[in-house]
Amino acid sequence: MDRKSLRPVFKDTLDQTTSNDHVPFPELVCIVEHDKKHDESFVCNGSIGYWKTVKGIDILNLYEESAQELGWNFVPSVFQTFYYVDNYKQGTYVSLNHYFDYFKKDYHFQCSSSAGMSEKVAAKLDGILQQLKCSGTATISSEVQRENRTELNYHIEF
Repeated sequence: MDRKSLRPVFKDTLDQTTSNDHVPFPELVCIVEHDKKHDESFVCNGSIGYWKTVKGIDILNLYEESAQELGWNFVPSVFQTFYYVDNYKQGTYVSLNHYFDYFKKDYHFQCSSSAGMSEKVAAKLDGILQQLKCSGTATISSEVQRENRTELNYHIEF
């Protein structure tokens, strides 16, 4: 297989793209194990992961041991799951399983209680997870809708 179909990611090229102001950090990261197809291909030697496009969204599939090398922060920790970018902290990714709890705890007052994730983005993520057969009983869309319906509570300390 060739580089175009395998889409390997190398640390040096990822560092160049994410340090460029015009190219944002990937929105969605999935921590994965090595697979035979990528491990046995010489074009993937030294790669830290690979790109996969699902429903028009590029997902960075990052090998678990390579996640530490990038200096990115994975909340609550690095394990095999999906992470969505924290738009308020560059280089921080939050597990989709903990996304809403994280923003409730770390960002006490936001204009949007869903911490900037629109229903449109949530619907895209649901579609991706469903196509990858990773969806659970609750959807991200339903969680965003629930969060948007909840009363905005905030605490001011003097």
